[in-house]
Amino acid sequence: MIPSPRNHLYRLALVLIVAVAGFIYVKDWFVPEGWDEQKWYRTGALEELKLQPISYSGNKNCMEQCHGSTRKDHTALGAMLASSVHANLSCESCHGPLFESGHQKAGPALVPRDSGLCLRCHDSVAARPVKVGLFSESLMAHQALDVKRSSNCVVCHDPHAPRKKAVEENGGQANAWLPGILALAEGGCNSCHKPGVPFMPLISGQPEQYLKVVMRQQRDGLRHSLVMGDLLKDYTDEKLDTLAKYYANSVWLSAGEGSDADLARSGATIHQRRCAGCHGQDGRRAAGMTPRIAGQTISYFKSQMSAYLDPQIRMPSEVMRTIVKGLSQQEIDALAHYYAAEPSTPREGEDLETVVSGCNTCHRPGFRDMPLISGQPEQFIRTVLQQQKEGTRSSRVMVDLLRGYSDQTIAALSRHYSKSRWLSTQENTRAELVKTGESLHQEACAGCHGSDGRKADGMTPRLAGQPAGYIEAILQKYKDPRSKLPSKVMRAAVATLNADDIRALAQYYASNPGKDQSSEAAAPSPTVDVSAFIDKCDSCHNAKNDPTDTPLIDGQPEAYLKTVMLQFLDGTREGEAMTKLMKKYDADQSAAFAFHYAKRKWVSVASETQAELVKRGKSLHDAGCSNCHANGGKKTDAETPRIAGQPVEFLENEIKRYQNPAVKLPGKAMRNAVKSLTAEDMKALAHYYASQKD
Repeated sequence: MIPSPRNHLYRLALVLIVAVAGFIYVKDWFVPEGWDEQKWYRTGALEELKLQPISYSGNKNCMEQCHGSTRKDHTALGAMLASSVHANLSCESCHGPLFESGHQKAGPALVPRDSGLCLRCHDSVAARPVKVGLFSESLMAHQALDVKRSSNCVVCHDPHAPRKKAVEENGGQANAWLPGILALAEGGCNSCHKPGVPFMPLISGQPEQYLKVVMRQQRDGLRHSLVMGDLLKDYTDEKLDTLAKYYANSVWLSAGEGSDADLARSGATIHQRRCAGCHGQDGRRAAGMTPRIAGQTISYFKSQMSAYLDPQIRMPSEVMRTIVKGLSQQEIDALAHYYAAEPSTPREGEDLETVVSGCNTCHRPGFRDMPLISGQPEQFIRTVLQQQKEGTRSSRVMVDLLRGYSDQTIAALSRHYSKSRWLSTQENTRAELVKTGESLHQEACAGCHGSDGRKADGMTPRLAGQPAGYIEAILQKYKDPRSKLPSKVMRAAVATLNADDIRALAQYYASNPGKDQSSEAAAPSPTVDVSAFIDKCDSCHNAKNDPTDTPLIDGQPEAYLKTVMLQFLDGTREGEAMTKLMKKYDADQSAAFAFHYAKRKWVSVASETQAELVKRGKSLHDAGCSNCHANGGKKTDAETPRIAGQPVEFLENEIKRYQNPAVKLPGKAMRNAVKSLTAEDMKALAHYYASQKD
């Protein structure tokens, strides 16, 4: 039998059928369900992904777990980042996927410390907005600072708060003559170029280009100057450029002079007509070759205008000569008073008396980590306040407190405190540490701060009598390169000090060396007899009578008790019963009450507390109250009362009263501290403090 010629076709067809059937079977076995319903991905994948644990969930995860959102310490990058131009960037934009890098609290997330990372966003690309491209809009500024494209961006910019740092180095290598230039600025130039010196311009914070050009003109004889030509004749361009950079990166400090209101109003009209085009709407513009003139001294401004009007005086700016041509002396006076007035919008309803009252809440004897400022030099106080306002000096709260104050208000504050009487802290010190601290002071500090630390002049504050805690903290900050403290002289002075040296110096200054007993003698004991009234006070304020909504006062600080009673007496503190009761007594009797109760022993009240509320209250205390009410609320000093062991109901009600703006309670710090607390928070704090008994 002859095979059919089609048999091989049948076999081939059979193989194809088996292959197709096998493919369909395998496909159904391996391809997930729902694969073809939504193009190339599986429909159920989205639901399954939702069930996966989150490895990283945005900036909130970083801030809540490690890096904080407040200014509590240097690790709180959240607060720094939130106020910078990088606020809207994700942490992973620079740090990469943190769940892949194994980032933990024990080790930092690795970031490339080179310009390549920055240039991902800041390189000049045609499609990118001009305000973002670092080498487009900012190219001129970087060229002026000799910054090359290959330079490392992080040398001058902190990625978390990318503001320009003070330029101290050239190309990353320190110049040998740089310390001498900076010493000249702080010890020589600042002696004349500061508020209060007539006919001298204020130069801190002026544009670098302007300072550089003016100093070169004075050195080369192209600009009139009585003394600057001789002073600068031996300085090279490089050294003058360094001086210009130093002052351009310093904080502007206005003269703070009083001005005639009528002349200032006339000057405002002249300014808008002739000067606003270059110097801005209020004379504060400082850029390129345009210096800030708002806040300059009246005498300096008038002398400069007269120089521009005199064709015999060398003043290179033909534009300025044209602008001022034809001005009368009366018009020059009006302009000078207008710029001295520095028109600005002060904080609503906060006059100087109110501001001083708020400052006195913390800056008084008894606060171990707060500086005493009454009696300190006016120039020092004003400079520090301006630095804190501008953010160039480290401070946890002062930046926010001072942001709304004008230069005039800051100048008035400085004058007020410089004319106030110094009052030293009263602390127990250790004799052996005081002796060691005295040796260190004589060796390293006496040259500036006097033989006993009591010198207070210019930019040198008094140290004798300051709290030990404050001295120790500020010296530690000067040693920390991350802290913002402008004085390079102080940084150099403390560079070699160790922790024991700093503690010894703090004890020495807190001992108030060389104190004048006649000027700082303790207040005499009250002589008024109030024994007949004590039983009536004890009926409400004594632990043995089991008070619930009234405070315990036995053993509280005398100064605190006296202050509170006088506040009830003069109406600045409000209480349902005490306001009426204190009208029966005078100031001498109030002082006698304070003296009597301060000598008694503290005894806590027996309050019932709930464990879960106590635990929560402790967390709240540690986060927001422990700076003032340390040791669980047991700390006491001149103006800080003991709150540990007080009745639960009193504590809760008192916090509520501080939250109520209608209630008269002078402590602004307390109002700010409790304003964000919920009802449950207040109850928790009350239970915690009530649980902290003897």
